[in-house]
Amino acid sequence: MICIDDGSTDKTAQEIQQFTESSPKSNIQLLRRENKGAPAARNKDTRHTKEAYFQFLDTDDQLLPQKIENQIKKAIKNNPFFLFINHRLIPS
Repeated sequence: MICIDDGSTDKTAQEIQQFTESSPKSNIQLLRRENKGAPAARNKDTRHTKEAYFQFLDTDDQLLPQKIENQIKKAIKNNPFFLFINHRLIPS
């Protein structure tokens, strides 16, 4: 997992850093930078992965159970360049 702190002002980055320091085998990487917006953060994200598939997840996003598994199955079956799955808005 790659977490990008795009100049946040809350304590999220510190919590992630504490978690990674207390769990050295966590496979979580924290990248910090000044705020340049979501597109710049996503571009940085894609340059730091070697995986065939990756999932963007913003702070206000929530993944449904089996979302990743179902999406990977569709990707393997159809071999697309880009895969988009419908979303659902959940009132806050």
